[in-house]
Amino acid sequence: MNRRRFLAAGLSGVSTLAGCLGGSSDTDSSSSESTGTTAETRTATGTRTTAETRTATESGSEDGPNRTVTVSDAGTLEAGDVSAAIDLSKSEITADHTAEVVFSLRNRTSASVTLSYTLPRGLNVVTGSKSNGDARLLLVGEGEGWNRTDGCWQPDARTLARGMPDAERSISLAGGETRRETYRLWNHPENASCFPAGTYEFARAFRRNDSESTWRFDLSLS
Repeated sequence: MNRRRFLAAGLSGVSTLAGCLGGSSDTDSSSSESTGTTAETRTATGTRTTAETRTATESGSEDGPNRTVTVSDAGTLEAGDVSAAIDLSKSEITADHTAEVVFSLRNRTSASVTLSYTLPRGLNVVTGSKSNGDARLLLVGEGEGWNRTDGCWQPDARTLARGMPDAERSISLAGGETRRETYRLWNHPENASCFPAGTYEFARAFRRNDSESTWRFDLSLS
């Protein structure tokens, strides 16, 4: 009788201990990745008690900084009755995607209009220069299959240095037509860092017949 009581008490103790160990594992493994915050504790027995919080810009440090892009100046295009506009379809730069802008050219007349512009080295690229510094950014149009390098949305430097001549591209707009094209924002491989914060001016010159008009606009990164 005493032997059976002893065994029952022993088994009950083992069951209780196993339940405690299982509950401790679930508690210790909890985290909050969606907010970018991790917390750890350390006591005299070896448990961690430090806390670490990352901001949105710091969380992308391993894959380049996260940035927010805004249109600080949409500029104007004086090319007869053709107007230009720029909109942001993606305003954030993250490890998953870069920012995207949409160029719009609208023919405000009832007659067909043809505009042309230069593709440097045959690339559908518009280069922007930082207002205070040497940094540059690239708006890359459709048709350029670039690969992300060095943990940043930037092309291999050899892509920009290829020995290709400049090319000319023409766009014909029917009366009342609006043409839209998406461009993705890339870091210039010669920049000292990935997407330096600041304001950048971009420019594209359009030719119509014997006249030329330059569309200038500004993007800001923060």
